Amino acid sequence: MEVKEKYNSKVACCYLTYNHPEVVDQVLEQICEDYGRHKIDIYIYDSSDNDETKKITEKYQEKDLCNLYYVDVKFIKSGDEKYLYVIKGEGLNRHYDYIWPTKDRCFFRGKALEDICESIDKGYDIVFAVNENDRCQLFTPKIKDEYTDAQEFFHHYGQLTTNWEAMIRKTETMLDPVNWDEYE
Repeated sequence: MEVKEKYNSKVACCYLTYNHPEVVDQVLEQICEDYGRHKIDIYIYDSSDNDETKKITEKYQEKDLCNLYYVDVKFIKSGDEKYLYVIKGEGLNRHYDYIWPTKDRCFFRGKALEDICESIDKGYDIVFAVNENDRCQLFTPKIKDEYTDAQEFFHHYGQLTTNWEAMIRKTETMLDPVNWDEYE
């Protein structure tokens, strides 16, 4: 079951999951309305060995609170392969301005979600989704609005670049130019 696109969404939030229907249920209960209001489309990339996550997704699609899509990726065996599939834009219904791959247990609400959407509206190449409860905030960063020195940026935020929950990429500048055959 697919939801008719009702928003001109800029962002595809792509949840990677495997045999966690109860987690997906809890997360969708928390985010569908908020993400829908913020024009963030939600994709569930499921490699589970059963249809429970698909059924959960269909239940929330019927509520019609957001653009919610189910992507069956049972043919992908490893998390890394699934992650690569997502950042290449595979399984998406259309081209998005931003792709946000994330684990099935992560979501943002309130001020953190507002900050993420504000940064996306500004058109940044990369948006880091972090808040005071994020596990990557165990260090005290020297926060700046913009960085022009890559060495300074990676010194302070290198850990975030490997955090699946945190990195939202602008497709035009960070993904579309990648030669995926050469990358692989």
